[in-house]
Amino acid sequence: MSGPELRDLHTRFLAAEPAAAWLNAERELALERFLRAGFPRPGDEDWKYTRIDRFESLTLDHLAERPPRADAATQRLLEDLPLPDGGLRIVIANGRVGELPRKPAAGLALGSLATASPDERAAIATRLELAADPELPSLAALNAAFLSDLLHIRVAAGARPGLTLQVVHVAAGETAAIQDRVLVELGEGSQLTLIEHFLGRGTVAVNAVTELHAAAGADCRYIRVQEAGPDCQQVTAQSLRLAEDSRADVVDIALGASLARNDLHIDLAGRGARAEVHGLLHSTGGQHSDCHLRIDHRAGDSNSRAAFPGVVGGRSRGVFNGKIIVHGGADGSDASLENRNLLLDRQAEIDTKPELEIYTDDVKCSHGATTGQLDAAAVFYLRSRGVAEADARRLLMLAFAGAITARLPAGGLRERVEACCSERVGAAAEAAA
Repeated sequence: MSGPELRDLHTRFLAAEPAAAWLNAERELALERFLRAGFPRPGDEDWKYTRIDRFESLTLDHLAERPPRADAATQRLLEDLPLPDGGLRIVIANGRVGELPRKPAAGLALGSLATASPDERAAIATRLELAADPELPSLAALNAAFLSDLLHIRVAAGARPGLTLQVVHVAAGETAAIQDRVLVELGEGSQLTLIEHFLGRGTVAVNAVTELHAAAGADCRYIRVQEAGPDCQQVTAQSLRLAEDSRADVVDIALGASLARNDLHIDLAGRGARAEVHGLLHSTGGQHSDCHLRIDHRAGDSNSRAAFPGVVGGRSRGVFNGKIIVHGGADGSDASLENRNLLLDRQAEIDTKPELEIYTDDVKCSHGATTGQLDAAAVFYLRSRGVAEADARRLLMLAFAGAITARLPAGGLRERVEACCSERVGAAAEAAA
């Protein structure tokens, strides 16, 4: 699609979204940024292993259309999803933020484009202007250009709401292109536990962006679980910016969609900022799952730990690219990155690329990656104790992923993810036995 055609599409989109006309200037800036960059291509280094032709065609065919409303089948997806103990659920269905409680908890405020006050509008517009930054992914700019709604989460300085906020992204329809966006702002010394859960069914292209800005001394536990349906094309990105002495504990589980690409960027912008990242890439049944992680150490005494195993089988392909950059002046930084991968059969493929760039002295950094199959000696040991071969293989595969799933909160979510993993590795174990 040519530039003039996409601009015409955008004009029609804006005419159909008069309620948020106050964002049109930022949307147009984002569109120009996207037009300069375009859709990612395999020639781009960060996309060399992943083609998004189907995602691109679905997006362009349905970009200006209003996605269908949630139906009964969509509601059933939600009914089956456990809510954490003491949790509060917000639903974003086909790009539209659902009903929001007026007073969710002390110090916690929730808003959308429809409910934003003048001050909130100014804050949202300022954040959305950044989507035109040439350093950011082009698809984040496309998301901003065609944004219909946005969930705005704010935690006041010093507030600790004492609840788990579960944001469920539901994408459903025969065919649709959906742009989801979440903006999280944590005040100084505040605390929040946030779970984003992605569900989907039908032939949909999802382009979702989450931004989290943590002020000095803030503490965030962030969990993302992606289990979209087998026909979904999903591209997601999260950007976490941590100020002085703030902390993020991140768990990222990638399970679903036929094509899944996720970009997780953590910016340790303030001295003493800390991040722990634990992820699991689990691809089977012909899926293509691509996980990119980037951690920037921009200030001294910052600390990051990242462990991201992959389990790939059944003619699937997994991609992991982890990059740690220690910038000039970030003396005293301490960083480690580990990527271990398990191939379940000969048709499975994993491409892994750990990277480390250091531009200062007085740092402690390490990175590494391994790829292999199940230990034959371990399988033999279990079989010698009377365990059937398929069960032995399943137990070893689950133990490999269990270090990550164990970090999920109990009360339904962990059990759901573990059951999903067990079913997938059980099928792979039966096939390999």
